[in-house]
Amino acid sequence: MASTTIVCFTGSGNSLKVAQDIADGVPDAEIIRISYKNLRRATVGYTGVVGIVFPVYYAGLPHMVRQFVELLNLDPQCYEFGIATYWGMPGIAFDQFCECHKKGLETVSVMGNCDARQLPGVVCSGI
Repeated sequence: MASTTIVCFTGSGNSLKVAQDIADGVPDAEIIRISYKNLRRATVGYTGVVGIVFPVYYAGLPHMVRQFVELLNLDPQCYEFGIATYWGMPGIAFDQFCECHKKGLETVSVMGNCDARQLPGVVCSGI
């Protein structure tokens, strides 16, 4: 398993573009796409760095992303971050992202300056 795993849920491809740009800039990064067929991949037991990239749907977190995050099995030393792509405002997606963590994660960073209007030359501040 790669030392950096980028987990991505995408509908139109914007979040996938962000995930690919991140993976291109990080050595030994792997992209895993969230789908109903691979929700069980969340239980693998991730170590290192795990980033979750997702679009904002109706001002919130997509249901499939919520399911994946709730199942996510992370090493206690794992660093996790979330990036949302959105048009205009992120709504409550980041609050919902953090609420999903029932395992008492201490390190969750959320970055919200990924406005879909910036695509295809995605620029995300804070990365």
